[in-house]
Amino acid sequence: MKITRLILFLTLTVFIASTAAASTPIVTVDELRPGMHGVAKTVIRGADIETFDVEILGVTGSQAEGHSILVKASGDLIERSGGIAQGMSGSPVYINGRLAGAVAYGKAFSDPNYCFLTPIEEMLKMLEDTDAQPSPFLQKSSPLMASGFTGEGMKYLVEKLAPLELKPFAVPAGQREMEDVGLEPGSSVGVELVRGDIRLGAIGTVTMVDEEGRVLAFGHPFLQRGSTDYFMTNAWIFASIPNVESSYKVGALGRTVGTVTEDRAAGIAGIIGKQPKIIPVFISATDTDRGVNKSAEVQLVPLLLDVVCLNTYSATTDRTGGGTARVSFRIAARGDKSGEIVVQRENMFFNAANLGKAINGELVYAGDILMNNKFEKVTIFDVNVNIEAGSACEV
Repeated sequence: MKITRLILFLTLTVFIASTAAASTPIVTVDELRPGMHGVAKTVIRGADIETFDVEILGVTGSQAEGHSILVKASGDLIERSGGIAQGMSGSPVYINGRLAGAVAYGKAFSDPNYCFLTPIEEMLKMLEDTDAQPSPFLQKSSPLMASGFTGEGMKYLVEKLAPLELKPFAVPAGQREMEDVGLEPGSSVGVELVRGDIRLGAIGTVTMVDEEGRVLAFGHPFLQRGSTDYFMTNAWIFASIPNVESSYKVGALGRTVGTVTEDRAAGIAGIIGKQPKIIPVFISATDTDRGVNKSAEVQLVPLLLDVVCLNTYSATTDRTGGGTARVSFRIAARGDKSGEIVVQRENMFFNAANLGKAINGELVYAGDILMNNKFEKVTIFDVNVNIEAGSACEV
């Protein structure tokens, strides 16, 4: 009976994988042998897809815990990129024209020509119906590109994301609006969490695009949030920078081309043409000492609302230290059961050492109650924040 069930499970898995792949023939881990050679696709400059050589060294793991494919990369592209670089995650690897998997993991301070692939069978499972509940944060060393952040804002962002083991790094502001660059296997793809006056996101590589416009990429989790609603963009690569620890791509996020709908252990999945649900946020900050006012308009995921507020405050006051702030905010939302929800709040905050960190407490608490309550699903539609801050004990 158990053998019959196992055979049925394996048959269904093969059927689902072959159906999802459709026009993309795949090769399973059972068919791979050491010494097999193939090619991989990626971008290390601009939007031009190039190839490099790959040799299969072996398959590790098991059916129960999952498999990984160890490979060695070589060729002119690998020499120019400094080995397998951060940002190549998701690069499709083909053996005799059949898709085997995606570049996913390497090891710091080791030979950069070696890496592990996530088998395509594991990635295809993301196209099935999945549990909508978010998964725990497990991914390590996912580099994030941040632009438009002040020094104080960047410091706060690093602290905010440290428990998630994410490492943001500052890049020049700006983006490339590339109307003629689509997504295909080997092309660069961006996952964006914040866009507007400041931007925050990561760049990887497309593994597969099916005839329905569904995309598989990265080969490893981004935030491993389960079902998601991130911006999916095209991307432009300036260069791949060799580095002793790990080479990495430097690039710019482009225009939104779809939505990332799944963020799982095997990678990310999305669909081209689908518009993500966005939360528009407008933040106004006034430095009462100097009479300076600045504002920021962004679209983001709720996780980073406080980061945007602190960054706007920091850009306006252009200082660190204590003081007093008057903060008011209005959050417009809708609950599945209760309908329209409006949360408004105004309060004053004082901190003798670091006023910036004191201004976000109630805003974060209100957002958390709305998004993570146990009674109904709540969708936030609009957030407006006003901050008036000064170095005196009273504003």
